[in-house]
Amino acid sequence: MSEELHYGEMEMRRHAHDIPRSERALLTTYWALSGYGLRASRALGWLLGGMATTVLLMMLWGLPKDDPRPQSTGTLTGRRLTLTTIGAEPVNPDGPYRERLSAKRFEKSSTTPRWLPGSLNPPSSVWPSSPCVAG
Repeated sequence: MSEELHYGEMEMRRHAHDIPRSERALLTTYWALSGYGLRASRALGWLLGGMATTVLLMMLWGLPKDDPRPQSTGTLTGRRLTLTTIGAEPVNPDGPYRERLSAKRFEKSSTTPRWLPGSLNPPSSVWPSSPCVAG
C-alpha cells in the first residue's frame, strides 16, 4: 500500500508543471532506471545491460592487440638490487570488427586482473619500465 502511495506521489511530482526542468529530468531518469526504487527488475536489467555494453566496448576498442610481455633483468651485488623492466607499448586492435568479437577477447574483457593499481603487493611484472633501485 505505501509503495503505491510513494509511486503515485513521485508520478505527480514528475508530471507537475511548477517544478524546475532539472528536477523533472532527474525524476524522469529515476523513473526510467528503477521505477522510483520500487522496480528491482528494471534496475537489474539496466545493470546487466550496462555490463554487457562495457564488455562489448572492451572487446571492440579497449583491449590491446596482443598481451604485454614485460621482461625484467636484474643485477644483484652486495645488498643493492637493480631491476630494469622492458615492455612493449600496447597496440590498438585493427581489422574488421567481426574479428575482434572472439571468445579469447570476450574472456579477456570479462575477467578481473589479479592485481589492480594501488594494491599493496603488485607482482614483479608490473613494475615501471624505468630502472628501479632497492637497497
